[in-house]
Amino acid sequence: MTPAQVADELQLNVRTIQKWIRTGHLPAEQLGPRTTRIRRSSLDSLGSNPVMHDTEV
Repeated sequence: MTPAQVADELQLNVRTIQKWIRTGHLPAEQLGPRTTRIRRSSLDSLGSNPVMHDTEV
């Protein structure tokens, strides 16, 4: 999934998802200089309440 797809599914801002990736809270794979993908299993591992503290960018 793209960061935008994850943000849409979790009803969060895409910058929040990018921050989670950058800080290691959400594992992602960098496939190219501008291509990032998140596995569904990584998203599922966030649990039922994915909203983390300090989500502001």
